[in-house]
Amino acid sequence: MPELPEVENLRLSLLPALVGARLNRLVVYHPDVLINPGELDPVGHICLDIQRRGKYLRLCFDNDLVMEVHLRMTGHLLLRLDESILPPSYPHSEHIHVGYEWEKDGRAFLLLYQDTRRFGRIELISHTDLDARSTGSGNLGPEPFADECNADYLCRRAVRHSRMPLKSFLLDQNVIAGLGNIYVDEILFAARLNPLRPAAELTVDEAERIVSHMRRILKLAIAAKGTTFRDYVDGHNLKGSFQEQLFVYGRGGEPCRICGTTLANARIGGRNTVYCPTCQPGTGAVQESP
Repeated sequence: MPELPEVENLRLSLLPALVGARLNRLVVYHPDVLINPGELDPVGHICLDIQRRGKYLRLCFDNDLVMEVHLRMTGHLLLRLDESILPPSYPHSEHIHVGYEWEKDGRAFLLLYQDTRRFGRIELISHTDLDARSTGSGNLGPEPFADECNADYLCRRAVRHSRMPLKSFLLDQNVIAGLGNIYVDEILFAARLNPLRPAAELTVDEAERIVSHMRRILKLAIAAKGTTFRDYVDGHNLKGSFQEQLFVYGRGGEPCRICGTTLANARIGGRNTVYCPTCQPGTGAVQESP
């Protein structure tokens, strides 16, 4: 699933084309990807901004309407600047579910929502109702770069979670918005913290290390255009390169790049987790499995 750096790079790749563009036509090929089809209509309106909240992308229109996209596992938003007319249908092999015809400065172009597994969702909602929901992006914790996402905040939240593993705690979108499996593994390795430790044992010093490395790693990943192993591309169908800088994620059974110890695999909250037993020693570990 695209995480914060990937969604942020998608946002940046779409901004130049979409901001100031008018949506002239919307064609829904598979309505099951829409949360509220037909309730609100962005056609005829101009995109004023593209925002990101956690792993959600928000297209903001001039009529107080927001189109919120959650890409989930295999969703893509792809620009086709050399095309201007949506066909009546797309071949199944292209997995196009929603098409958008835009116009800007007298030039027409397309934006396509593509999703091979069709897990992603698109919701139209008024801006005033956006953050008042108890579902979707309305139920997220603070952004990693927000001032309130600090060591004291993490410690206060951690004590509520009894013996939840630290990995699961950081993956909880109600705690911090936008982190996923890739970056939590990397953050915990950089902070030298065992992912199986109970979150409630987190100290202020350890929380400060998490916040510091979280922000550093996310900035590096954004600069590298995100991580691409298989599916992620930006709006121009370009892959990221942060996978070349990963220390632990996806490297189970390989030697640690710091100490040479064989990296271990664990299953935490249904997620595969990779860590270094030497660099990330742990006490009171919970829920470990081969």
